[in-house]
Amino acid sequence: MPTIQILINMIVNLLKDKESNREKLFRISKSCIGLDVSRYYDDVGCMETVNKLYELATGKPILAGLVSTIRGLEIFESDSRFKETIEPRPGYIIISATEGRNIGHVGVISDNEKILANNSSNSRVEEKYTRESWIKFYTIDKGLTTRFFKVL
Repeated sequence: MPTIQILINMIVNLLKDKESNREKLFRISKSCIGLDVSRYYDDVGCMETVNKLYELATGKPILAGLVSTIRGLEIFESDSRFKETIEPRPGYIIISATEGRNIGHVGVISDNEKILANNSSNSRVEEKYTRESWIKFYTIDKGLTTRFFKVL
């Protein structure tokens, strides 16, 4: 329980300062490494994790309820809180949305070319992928389109 209280205090402090939403999302995501912030371990767990991290950083979720990467991509494309970019930076969102039977994934760009995302087997936030390994696995191996979105 002390870990949760520390996280809540950090969130309150972040919301008070003048950091951008991108910077807040990056810091919150980094602080959640090793924590299980979602309730589900299936193919919507990754979007639920990013949704929760975004809510912790900004005070509002991306969208209420469970959201798949397919729906998440639709939101990122149409919502004024996000803008597509080709130059990802820490705190930006990376998404390779599910297409057909190819299950996608979503995460938050970290520093050192790493990506913060949930581990589908235990739902804990990890820096499992680098940008290079993500592109290789999701774009080259699975044939999914990988896109980046700036958090405004």
